[in-house]
Amino acid sequence: MQMQNVKFSSTSSNIELMLEAFFCVQLAEHVKAWRWHQFTKNSNMTDVDVALRQAARELRDARG
Repeated sequence: MQMQNVKFSSTSSNIELMLEAFFCVQLAEHVKAWRWHQFTKNSNMTDVDVALRQAARELRDARG
């Protein structure tokens, strides 16, 4: 069998996914919460609420 080197990009999410998949290592909940905060900190929650209400209204109207 021929061996080939495989190169993975070294992003933190890839590393975390590999750790979780191969070693069942999970991040602490506060780290997950901090990352979610970083992901959503620039979101306009008013716009999000309006979009969710509109989507829910459209879904109810489609169901009849």
